[in-house]
Amino acid sequence: MNIPDTVKPIKNIIRNDVDPNLSEREMRVINILAQCHAAFMDSINIWPNKLKGIKKLQSLIRWGVLWSYSLGEKEIVTLSPVSERIAGTKAYIPGKTREVLKIVTASELFIRALSKVPCTFERAQSPLQGILKIGDYSAGVIVLLKGDKILSQPDINCLVICEDKDHITKTADSISFPALFTTYDALIEKDISEAFHIYEDKLYPVRLNIFQ
Repeated sequence: MNIPDTVKPIKNIIRNDVDPNLSEREMRVINILAQCHAAFMDSINIWPNKLKGIKKLQSLIRWGVLWSYSLGEKEIVTLSPVSERIAGTKAYIPGKTREVLKIVTASELFIRALSKVPCTFERAQSPLQGILKIGDYSAGVIVLLKGDKILSQPDINCLVICEDKDHITKTADSISFPALFTTYDALIEKDISEAFHIYEDKLYPVRLNIFQ
């Protein structure tokens, strides 16, 4: 996973004269970002017609309802001062690129889970990016980049996203909490119910019925 050098604002328009009349789907976008901080532009496009969705998101950015940043070659979006008032939570201001990359990767998992089943994503302390809740089921979400070390062991089942399978193997040997593993590529290429593995001396694929 390439780590970009910088995060740069693209279009962060401050509007004090906007009281937007948002559609149900636009409100869903704001609700998602309120839970997960930031997301890739193409991931937060939850419209069935993706071209229409891009135009809707670009309109929200032009009106200052969302803010956009470049993260390497990709564009990410966050809440703005306008939408933080709507959501009742503070907008996330991107900082160090490693942390931003972890946040949007965890958001990818949440958005893909949300496309399958009703769920929420609650913020949590390190090493967790958040806690995914599906009915009575809860799992911590951890995103690890090469060079990261887990300094505390969560007391919750975790979904761990690593850079590649070799990274999973090295990571699995160093943790003591129950975990299922995936890579970013597997997360975006596979159905989320089939993207995870359990590690017991080697990786075994598992099917997660919670996403069905």
